Amino acid sequence: MKKPSFKSIPKKKQGAKAKKFKSFKWPKEENVSEVCLAGDFNDWSSVPMEKCEDGFQAIIELEPGEYEYKFIVDGEWREDPSAMKFAVNEFGTNNSVVLVD
Repeated sequence: MKKPSFKSIPKKKQGAKAKKFKSFKWPKEENVSEVCLAGDFNDWSSVPMEKCEDGFQAIIELEPGEYEYKFIVDGEWREDPSAMKFAVNEFGTNNSVVLVD
């Protein structure tokens, strides 16, 4: 009887982009009760962030690329104070920009 041959299974398809986890943080501030995250990666839908010891945090799985986002702090749209890059939006204010590689 002939032994079956096994082919190695490719880890990912050619050209497929592997998603990566990206952490977004808002620093701890007095009197802030809710922080949400919104960006072009979720059609600007407001997603509540988890409260943690040093502020608020959300971990999002994203494909490699460049994304614009903002935080919504107690109802007020705010830029990420730790962002390294910004892009002017249609309202004349800045969106924060993150690069996922």
